[in-house]
Amino acid sequence: MSRLAILAALAFALTGCLAVNPPSAHMGGAASDAGPGDAGLARIAVGSFCPQMAQVACTGYESCCPSHSIDMMACVSALTDVCNHGLGPILLDARTGYSETVAAQVIAEGQALVATCDPGIVAWYSSRAGLQRVMQGTIAGGDSCTTRADDGAAYFSCMNLEQGCIGSGTSFHCTARVPTGMTCHTDADCVEGDYCQGAVAGSNPILGLPGHCALREAIGHACTTDSACETYLCDTTTAHQCAALNSMNAYCGFH
Repeated sequence: MSRLAILAALAFALTGCLAVNPPSAHMGGAASDAGPGDAGLARIAVGSFCPQMAQVACTGYESCCPSHSIDMMACVSALTDVCNHGLGPILLDARTGYSETVAAQVIAEGQALVATCDPGIVAWYSSRAGLQRVMQGTIAGGDSCTTRADDGAAYFSCMNLEQGCIGSGTSFHCTARVPTGMTCHTDADCVEGDYCQGAVAGSNPILGLPGHCALREAIGHACTTDSACETYLCDTTTAHQCAALNSMNAYCGFH
């Protein structure tokens, strides 16, 4: 997995891969758009989020990966495009409740992680309490969030960030995530610390088929997807095992 393509993970909703285990104190909580962000941070309009997030990701790649080979301008341009196409439509969906104030906090958090080459950025990228909380949701608990299982924006539409858009068939509502052992279709259905395990440990269910919520796999266990690992990093190039995090593989990836 290449960290150069880290913003490709921002299309996470399309695969239902949600990691909700906060890696560090860099993660904040809910906030409103009533005023300026923390310490007077300038609010970030939805159209500016992808370029700024790409800048954070590419700064990390350039500063923390000694073997980087793509210049900053090309990196920011490429990742902004990936983000705009993958995450952009979800940010613009009224149900997800994009917050300009929280976006300012999120960008500041990303910059702080990159400044120290903190490997916690791997989980932060995919966490509902990290980067993903720019989408504060607009749908109250118990209310209908979608009628389709493939509705990416629906997974970020619940106002309670500990709830998921969960259901079956054509009935989906914002409700508590399901515990270990219970049926799931995506990681978003499961409680913090779990992923949606398919027929084989370390994998997600085949699209359309149910799985069950299971604790994320420990370092050294077999995996096929990052979200199956407690470190959020699966070495799929050689060992096909959950890997320990360090600044090198967090920012450079496996080559």
